[in-house]
Order: sequence, then structure tokens, then C-alpha cells
Amino acid sequence: TDGDDEDNDEDEVDDEASDRPIASRNRTPAQDVQMQQYLITRNANKETEEEIRDEDRQNFVSAHTAPVALEAKDNGRPIRAIPQDAQIRTAITGSRIDVQDVDANLKYVSTIAQQYDPTSFDEIPLFWEVSGGSASIILRNVMSCLGVVVASGAGGEGADTLQVVDIEGNRYVNVNTYTVAGLQRAKDLGLASADLAGVIFTPLFHPALQMFDASNHKARPFTILRHPIERSISTFLTLEANNDPAVAGMSLEDYAASPLLESNWMTRTLSGQMNAEVNLQHLDIAQTILTDNFIVGLHDDRYGSIARFENYYGWEYDESQTGCRNQIFQEEMNRPDMAKQIFTEGGAAIELMWEKNELDIQLYDFADALYKDQAGLFADVK
Repeated sequence: TDGDDEDNDEDEVDDEASDRPIASRNRTPAQDVQMQQYLITRNANKETEEEIRDEDRQNFVSAHTAPVALEAKDNGRPIRAIPQDAQIRTAITGSRIDVQDVDANLKYVSTIAQQYDPTSFDEIPLFWEVSGGSASIILRNVMSCLGVVVASGAGGEGADTLQVVDIEGNRYVNVNTYTVAGLQRAKDLGLASADLAGVIFTPLFHPALQMFDASNHKARPFTILRHPIERSISTFLTLEANNDPAVAGMSLEDYAASPLLESNWMTRTLSGQMNAEVNLQHLDIAQTILTDNFIVGLHDDRYGSIARFENYYGWEYDESQTGCRNQIFQEEMNRPDMAKQIFTEGGAAIELMWEKNELDIQLYDFADALYKDQAGLFADVK
């Protein structure tokens, strides 16, 4: 009888487990416990986090009403000296913003609190591509090494049905997820429910979410973020190296003073406020979305970040795929980081970039702390 009772108990546990998604293809029960402990700790600290955020707001306002001395952080990045006549580009007001569209889109995206099953196409990894970062490493690794079919900006347009096309040995779905029109076409053709794309790459977070549905096919977002100043410098250097006519004859300072320089692009994208002024409320929205919905990676620890993605999404390598991956990493490690060097040296161009990206810098610092916080989800990842 005792044995029968034990069997019944086991059956009940199995039935209960079958009602929820698997956390990961390789995730152990101990890792599931780590996930739950992480969520409990994060929820318990919400009140403290709000107090810290209020203090951050006060510090943000104080930093823009008085000059500060130029000094170096522990990581060698300069803290800018704000001129007394500096213009405060960020509107700090008590007015509310309309977040209805943002809230509506978020029903199409899973949260970190919801466990992920990489064996199911009910949820698709969605890589939010931030220019000047490490997107190319992720794309090459997933596509060239793992052989995953991806949706990105290279699949083309025009066909009336979804197809997998081969371009130079890599497989793409025939959509363009880098434009609003391309995302609308992908939605009309049913990309999210087609079971074709293993990973979707896009810089357009909210428009991309509208491809999904709230019940059966959701997005599982992840990203790699880079300090906004380094990212801006990297973007300029890339344009210059490609002889882009838009920057012909420009110095870095000229570029920083021009309309070509992005202004709080990450905050704008996540908060859905692309064409108007952004403020601390938009920053709050962006921080909340990163916290609740993203597996966050950092360019400064891109190899560790990729290891986390591999663990979370269940990406497995055979011997040849591991060699391909290592070659990509080696090529990246051998590439000099000119953007970081220029940033560390400081100068007028850095000042201009900082003034236009005050909120994004705060968002990056928040993401840096979040990356450390999410380490609890990946205790076994080296």
C-alpha cells in the first residue's frame, strides 16, 4: 500500500509538471529552484528598488543643475563635466504619458517569470538589435555555427508565401524584419506561427511584437547592450570605414553635433516614444521592460552573455559547431576596440554625445546592474 501511495504521489507530480513549460532543455530541478529563488528575491526587493530609483531621480536632477568634476570610474570611463550653460535636453515634468500602445504590445511578449520551453515554437527568441554592439556575433553564431533559420533584414521581400531561402550557405526566412513595412508583411504572412524562424533579429522592438499573438505565439526577448557613448563612436567609425557619404569629411565632433547622432535611442525604442521628447517616465518604462521581459547581455562581457543565451535557449553544439563558435570569438577578440579607447580619452565629441543620450546612459547603467542580478539564473554557466 505504501508503495502504491508513493506511485500515486509521483503521478500527481508528473501531471502537475506536464501542465507547465520546461524551463530549458538542459535545466535541472536545482536550476528551476534557482529561478524561483531569483524571482522571490526580486519581488521582495521591489520596495527597496523603488526607493533607490527615487534617489536616482533626485541625483539625475541634481546632476543637471550644477557642474560636476571630471573623474574616472572604476572601469576607466570618464564622468562628464557638465558646463554651467549646458542645455537640459530631457524634459523632467510631472505630466503623464500615454503608454496604451506599449501596454498593448507587451501582451505579445513573455516575462522572465514565465518558464521557457526551447523545444516548442510557441515562443520564439527575439533578439533586439542595438547598432554598434555585438549583434553580428550573435547572428553569425546562431546562423553560421548552429545552422538555425533566422528572420532578419537579409531574407528579401516580394513572395506571397513564407519560404526558407539560402544565401551564401545561411538560411533565412524571406522577410525583412528591419523595417516597419517588412514587419507588417511578416505579420500578414504569419511568421510567428509558421514554425520557420528559430530566432528573429530586429532593431524595432514594439513593431516586431505585433507579429505575435497573446495566446499561442509569444516573443522571448534578449539583447546585448553597449555603453551608448561607445556605441555612438563605433557607429561613426563604421560609417567612416565604409566611406558612407553621410559622414564624408566629418570629424567625430562634427558627427556628434549633427542630426546623425542618435538621441536616447534605446529609451525611445523600449518606451515607444520615437518622435517626441523623452523623460524619466519613459526611462522607467524602459527599465521595467528590460527587467520583466529580457535576458540581458553586455558588450563588455559578450562571451559570458552568449554563454547565458546558450543555456537559456537550449543551444547545443557538436564539435564542428564549437570550432565555428570559437573562431568567431577569436576574430572578435583580435579586433582592437577603438571606440572604448576614444571614449576613455574624452573630449568635446564625448561631451556632445553625453548631452544627447543622458537617459540612455542611465538605462545602460541600470542594465549593467540587471546583468549582475540575473547571474542568479545562470549559476552553473561559466
